[in-house]
Amino acid sequence: GERMAGLAFASAGLARAGLARGPSQRGRGAGRSGGRSACTCVAQAESDDQGNHPPPPQYKPAFDLEADQALDMQLESLKRNNEPYVDHGIEVLYRFADIDPFARSGYFGRNLDLGQFERFRRVLHTHEYRALLNHVRFEPLSTLRLGEHKVKKRYFVEGFRPGESGTFEWTLTQKIGGLKDGYWFTESLISDSDAQEL
Repeated sequence: GERMAGLAFASAGLARAGLARGPSQRGRGAGRSGGRSACTCVAQAESDDQGNHPPPPQYKPAFDLEADQALDMQLESLKRNNEPYVDHGIEVLYRFADIDPFARSGYFGRNLDLGQFERFRRVLHTHEYRALLNHVRFEPLSTLRLGEHKVKKRYFVEGFRPGESGTFEWTLTQKIGGLKDGYWFTESLISDSDAQEL
């Protein structure tokens, strides 16, 4: 009774918003299953609205973030890498990365093409960087201010796998001028084990 009325009301709202697909609409997902999945999503959304799962915060560069806050945000996201979805922490790191998608980058200490997220993601799943993913703890080791708008920070990171740890060096730069004026971005993230190989 009440539940069906609620689903019908919610389905009508989805249809007005152009999110529900009915049998008369063409394209992927059209037909009976498309209509049913819209109702299922609404029913799930209604149960989620009762308090268990708040929407994930949007971690990205912002004018009001200082260098320490920007780096802490990245480390905390990597600590919970797979929350609310797989590799979300890496995605946050990618948002803060000062990478030109049309040029090779020295972000990881080597000249790599990181313009696509998948390539960036793969590097973080390598042996040199995987201690960062879902790590247990991190500890600042040193800070070196290279200028008013550039800082290097070294951190020890203890991975969740027994015996897995690493020391990582972040270089953060603050943009001057343009749309991102005052925003802190990560210029490079270098693993100590990676630096020893070079």
